[in-house]
Amino acid sequence: MRILVCGGRNYGRVKGNTSKADRPAAEALAAQQRERVEQVLAAAVERLGMREIIADNGTGAVACAQAWSDRKGFPMGLYEMDTARYGKTAEPLNHDRMIREGKPDAVIVFPGKWETEDVIEKATAAGIRVIEIDRKLQSKGSHLDGRGL
Repeated sequence: MRILVCGGRNYGRVKGNTSKADRPAAEALAAQQRERVEQVLAAAVERLGMREIIADNGTGAVACAQAWSDRKGFPMGLYEMDTARYGKTAEPLNHDRMIREGKPDAVIVFPGKWETEDVIEKATAAGIRVIEIDRKLQSKGSHLDGRGL
């Protein structure tokens, strides 16, 4: 099973503008989020038969997935965004490309903003199963807290 992984660009990382006072809590949260990505990906291998990750060259949840993939030697199809050529439209265009060319069987979604919602909408429209992890606001697709994987 090929699974597209997406999520917020700040998921699993500490924002650069985090104050010194807030940094310990932010670092603890980021560590929990990175661990969560690893737990979900391990469960996807075990329970869904994931054999390849599809993702872009983003930060956050995607970078966490890439780090996990690198450590495990797990196959990852990387679809790089061409921001120099396409500017702000690079990300949504790349979402189209990952779905069209990557042909994922499912999408695992970690919390994010409009970019994440764009992937959910495009995957749903293409009839691809969407598995939302730890999302506070439910969108289209199936909402899982991770226990459903």
